[in-house]
Amino acid sequence: MKRKILLFLFLSAMNVIPLFGEQNLLQRVKNNPNEAIKLCKKFRNFNAKGISVNGDVAIREVVKKEGFNQLNAEIYSVYAIGLHCPEVF
Repeated sequence: MKRKILLFLFLSAMNVIPLFGEQNLLQRVKNNPNEAIKLCKKFRNFNAKGISVNGDVAIREVVKKEGFNQLNAEIYSVYAIGLHCPEVF
């Protein structure tokens, strides 16, 4: 277990494993408002079908569209919602 953690930390430090910091995700939402607004439109469509934007279906869509891992997709979604579509659920 310790070896895996050390390997992960080493590879992360060398930028071999792509990790987005929360600040980078926030900047991406701020710098690309049209992208976030398109995502909000999808979220509104999910809501119209009774699907929560915090559920697996919506997060998988962000993972697929943006190429993020699940955690980064959730963070990105929260920022997009907060800045562009706070009414979605």
